[in-house]
Amino acid sequence: AADRQHWLAQALALADRFEELTPLAQNRFEPIFTVMRFKLAQLAEDRPTMIKLGQAIKQPYYQDAAKRLIEHPESKCWLLPFTPTKQKHNTCLPSSIQAVAGRWGHTVDEARMVAELTYGGTSLRDAALWLRQQGWLVKHFIVTAELAIQMIRSGIPFILTLRWDTGSHAVAVIGHDEATQTLIIHDPSSERWQHLILSHLNQEHAPLGPWGMAMVKAEQAALLDLIPQAVWEPQEWHQDFLAAEDEQHANTKAIHSKLAQSYPDHPVTAYLTGRLALVQGHYAQAQELFYALLRQYPACAVIRQALLQSLQHLGNTVLMRQTLHELLRHRQLRGLMVQEEWSQPPAAHIIQHAELLSESADQ
Repeated sequence: AADRQHWLAQALALADRFEELTPLAQNRFEPIFTVMRFKLAQLAEDRPTMIKLGQAIKQPYYQDAAKRLIEHPESKCWLLPFTPTKQKHNTCLPSSIQAVAGRWGHTVDEARMVAELTYGGTSLRDAALWLRQQGWLVKHFIVTAELAIQMIRSGIPFILTLRWDTGSHAVAVIGHDEATQTLIIHDPSSERWQHLILSHLNQEHAPLGPWGMAMVKAEQAALLDLIPQAVWEPQEWHQDFLAAEDEQHANTKAIHSKLAQSYPDHPVTAYLTGRLALVQGHYAQAQELFYALLRQYPACAVIRQALLQSLQHLGNTVLMRQTLHELLRHRQLRGLMVQEEWSQPPAAHIIQHAELLSESADQ
C-alpha cells in the first residue's frame, strides 16, 4: 500500500506539470490532460476532484459519473487482490488466469500452460481442462452485469473473454466501481487498469456472451454456487461443442442433443443448431437459422460471424454483399471500455464488402 501511495503521489505531481511540459501544445492536449487527471483522481479516491473534472469533460461517461457521485456519495469501489501480469503474443488467457489465481494466494505455471496449449491463441476449454488437472475447480458461464457485480462483491474475480467479428481477447475482472458503473479490468496487454462500462457489457455479445470463467481451489468450492446452473451449464456444453467442432469430432451431435433436451429454448441451443448444420454440410439450413437468430439479436458479433461463414460456404455473394452492407450501416456503437468513445466496423468487413462491390462492378 505504501509503494502504491508513493507512485500515485509521483503521478499526481507529474500531472500538475502537464502544461509546463508541453509549451508548444497551445491547449490542444487539454481534453486529454483532463481525462488523465480524472483517472488519477479515481485512483486516489478523490471524489470532489472527480466531480469537478467529470463535469468539465465533454463526454457522456464522465458527465454521468460526476452526476452519480453527487447523487450517491455513499457509493463504493470494490477491488480484489490479484497478480499483475503482462502477456506475450497471443497469451492473454494464460496471463489473465495467472492474475485471477493471485486472488486465492496461488500461482499457475503460466509458461508451461503457454507451451502446452497456446497456438494462435488459447482455447478456453483447453485452459479449463488444464486447470482442473492442476486441482482447480472451474466454471464457464455467460456474464451479465448483475452477475458480474454479485461475483465481485462476493470476492470472486473471473476471466472475461470478449469476442468480436474478427477476434477475441481475455482479461481479468478484478473490481467494480459503483460510482462510475464500471467493472475494473486487469488487461494483460495494457499498462494500466481499464474500466469497462457495465451498461455496454452485452451490447455486442448477448445472448451468447460475453464468456466468463471462474476458478477456485477446493476450499472455496461453495463460492461457485453463486453462478446459477442455468447460466453455467449451457456454456459448459457450448465450450464442449466448439472443441469437438475444432477436432471435427462426431461428438458434436451428441453434445447438441443433450443441450437441446435440457434447454430447448435457450439461445445457445439455437446457435449450436446452426453450427451443427454447418458441421454436417447443410449450409442453406445453417444460413436460415443464423438469419433468424440475427433478426432477434442484431448486435451479436458471434451470430454475424456464423452467418457470414454459412454464406461463404454457399458461395452466395449477393447475400453476402447485402449482409455486409447492413452490418456496416448499423455497426457504429458506443465503446465497451471507457477509453473507447466509439466502436467502429471491423476493417475486415469493410475490405470484404469493397471487394464484393468491385467484383459486382466488373461483371
